[in-house]
Amino acid sequence: TVGEWDGGATRLTHQELNGRAVQVDGATTLSNHATHVAGTLIGGGVQPNARGMAWEANLATYDWNNDNAEMTAAAQNGLLVSNHSYGQIAGWYSSGGVWYWYGTTSISETLDWNFGFYNSKAQQWDQIAVNNPFYLIVKSAGNNRNQGPSAGTSHQVRNANGQWVTSTTVRPRSGPYDCLPTYSVAKNILTIGAVNDLNNGWQSAAGVGMSSFSSWGPTDDGRIKPDIVGNGVGLYSSYSGSNTAYSSISGTSMSGPNVAGSLILIQQRFQQVHNRFMRSSTLKALSIHTADEAGPDPGPDYMFGWGLLNTGRAVQLIDNVDAQSLLEEHTLE
Repeated sequence: TVGEWDGGATRLTHQELNGRAVQVDGATTLSNHATHVAGTLIGGGVQPNARGMAWEANLATYDWNNDNAEMTAAAQNGLLVSNHSYGQIAGWYSSGGVWYWYGTTSISETLDWNFGFYNSKAQQWDQIAVNNPFYLIVKSAGNNRNQGPSAGTSHQVRNANGQWVTSTTVRPRSGPYDCLPTYSVAKNILTIGAVNDLNNGWQSAAGVGMSSFSSWGPTDDGRIKPDIVGNGVGLYSSYSGSNTAYSSISGTSMSGPNVAGSLILIQQRFQQVHNRFMRSSTLKALSIHTADEAGPDPGPDYMFGWGLLNTGRAVQLIDNVDAQSLLEEHTLE
């Protein structure tokens, strides 16, 4: 079973999910976003192009209200991996044709301090991870890079009283670097950026095409984030309009479940081979260690993290332990 927290209820009766998904928290307002994420995680492949990553798995799905308490309870009940394709608004946000800038002008007129900032939500998720050492939280990095209006466009900012007022101050678009909002920078989670689909698989580092929107690091304390990247452009998956509705959409919201659904398969294989599950820290390290190189320079960077998830290579490492590979879990006293 894989977990999902998202912005509404999943259409459980969709033909890609029917019988394998449960709305644990009783949410009822259907969400296209949540249903699309669910299909990427576990879609059965009634439409072959919509088959999810863990296409025979079960799904425990929740809306994002009360996520901390629900995540804690699920982890204590044995949940291994969950996907979180949501985050805090930071920098620019557009609604109803109006641009809003979410920075604090008394701190900076041009840069939102929330980018790269380790906030209380990040700390809470890190504590959940520490308290539940087999539970891995997978989070979308955010879609903030290049976001914003043309220079000088009239927009809304908050004044000293917290009210939205009109401004024409020139503020740059977010990014390219340092545009990861708040709890995307948590330390013990796996933060996922979005790249273009690779129709013929990985051929070279230069062949991994970065999306136009995926948020880049670093964190304010200099750590590598995102951790890895997955396919997040033009993913075809289930939609909530009917039991046979589908759509192709893009975002780190799509690359997150692309990775999370793959990681639950890696855990399954490890359990088959070793009759136990990996710690989340081991699963995180394994996904990083076996990722395909991406980006202009060797090694990790603030764009692609440690590279593109390679599920097959991670499974091969598990299968070759004690022969060609080494995977050990130790405890520090």
